[in-house]
Amino acid sequence: MILRLIYSFLYFIVLIFLLPFQYRKRPKDLRQRWLEEKCGFFNYSPGISKSPHPPFTKGGMGGIIWVHAVSVGEVIASLPLLQRLKDRYPSVSLVLSTITDTGQRVALGKVPDRTKVIYLPFDLSFILKRTLKNMQPNLFITIETELWPNLLMMLKKRKIPAV
Repeated sequence: MILRLIYSFLYFIVLIFLLPFQYRKRPKDLRQRWLEEKCGFFNYSPGISKSPHPPFTKGGMGGIIWVHAVSVGEVIASLPLLQRLKDRYPSVSLVLSTITDTGQRVALGKVPDRTKVIYLPFDLSFILKRTLKNMQPNLFITIETELWPNLLMMLKKRKIPAV
């Protein structure tokens, strides 16, 4: 518990200093969406975001499967899994998160229809709480071993399986 608090505190301090640089290094057309999604806001009402993908929906009796791929390589590796999930469970909504802008661009161009593409939110409990409340995933799949302590803890706390 204490290690997670130290991690969260240090993460927050570093984020405060790096956020302006990270924001400015993004291509201008991605900046607003990047900041919104990194902060856990996924409201895609007209005029708020330019995302071509739908908001989170629970599609009938299905649920939501959240797949995380860091960058281009993992996005490409995840495409067969996403397609297979879409084919096998058509009522399930898919969410693919990435960290990099190149991963976003590849994902937006190649994911199966009705797959929502987002930036992975910052690993801070108050942001992840908002994200999980809005998304309500039934399963979290990470393509490569990436350890985000607060995300994994929040998933466990909400009894959402992570693989």
